Amino acid sequence: AVPNPPQADARAQSHADLQALKARVRGGHGLWHPDSPIALLDHLRRSDPRRLERLLVHAGSLPPWLARQVPYVLLVAAGSALDAGRADEALARIQAGLAAFRRGNEPDDIFGLVAAATLVAVAQALLGRTEHMHAALAEAELAAVQLGSHGEPYHSSARVLVALGWSKALLARGQVSAALRTLQAHVASEVPSIDRDVRRHLAVLQFAAGHHGQAAAGFVDVLGRDRAASDRVGEAVSLRHLCEIARYFGDWREVVRSAESLLPLLQNLGHVRDEARVFQTLAEAAADQGRVSESLQSGERAVQLFRQVGDQASEGQSLLRRGQIRLERSQLIEAAVDFSTAHKLGIALGHADLEHGGLHGLGRAALAQGELGKARGRMPWTLGAFGAGALSMIGVPPFCGFFSNQFSNLMGNRRSL
Repeated sequence: AVPNPPQADARAQSHADLQALKARVRGGHGLWHPDSPIALLDHLRRSDPRRLERLLVHAGSLPPWLARQVPYVLLVAAGSALDAGRADEALARIQAGLAAFRRGNEPDDIFGLVAAATLVAVAQALLGRTEHMHAALAEAELAAVQLGSHGEPYHSSARVLVALGWSKALLARGQVSAALRTLQAHVASEVPSIDRDVRRHLAVLQFAAGHHGQAAAGFVDVLGRDRAASDRVGEAVSLRHLCEIARYFGDWREVVRSAESLLPLLQNLGHVRDEARVFQTLAEAAADQGRVSESLQSGERAVQLFRQVGDQASEGQSLLRRGQIRLERSQLIEAAVDFSTAHKLGIALGHADLEHGGLHGLGRAALAQGELGKARGRMPWTLGAFGAGALSMIGVPPFCGFFSNQFSNLMGNRRSL
């Protein structure tokens, strides 16, 4: 059968990329040369991850002439998976490359170990494995020290990579202030791609710390650098955060404009999880503007995409927000379904916030329907607090209202005397 034109074009492009890679390998350029094979692979990872994946598939079991570059090929492939938020896949891809870097003694091998170990640390942090994260970062720091005798740009770039790895890992653990302090001393690098990564992550940290004005300025600066370097992955990160900043400032038009530019880019990159986050931002911005129908439509799309990538925690959070909007719109049955699903996800994940939020939402839905008995069963502590407050207000002992009432009467009697 004759392949359709898009398939034929993709195969031709993959074949051309493989030939270009072969020419660069034969050129014998070092790690830092712009015409090195690693530079080509990293450019594909940043500009067109799907094209990189097609190249790796087209290469098959990897030809002999590429054998020396295999660890870096695995490193770039793992980085592409981590860019898309697939931490498990990134760890699976990097293991063989990590072992090869450990066996090497050349500066390129040691630097590759630094890059691979920091990638492992960030992936482990995203998966909540703190001990593995610290072990990987310790290995990266030791390798960076070994590069001290090999001059530049090895030593300084390795130190910046370690600081960046620590900062990303701390951010994944929710320690924003510590992540910011770790990176602030390393705001520049001789290697343009690493320098952009540092500047971009610094803006991400400022956003996470609530410094939205500084973060916006940082993202605008690095966005221009990313576009000049055709770094589409970095461009998508900056645009997504600028979209969220616009939502924070209540700029609905800027949110929509950013989303219209960002969604096609994320679809081309294959970053489904980030696409879901953009739809969630749209849903929240529309709700802030009172555009309920648009909010529900965007929220539904976000839930579908989170479900597609298996991100159950984010799916549950989206369901809670959508349930809240439906509750305010008196769509009580639909709201109860959202809260119930979020509650079940919370139980399955051991996620206390989801479990409590789902129960609380179910109780509110039951109250709105006038079913006080169901609300008492689903949110007993909340209704108990309401009951205690009511008894205190009417002065029933031993609640505080009784004593304050008696004290007021006593003071009134003293004044009358």
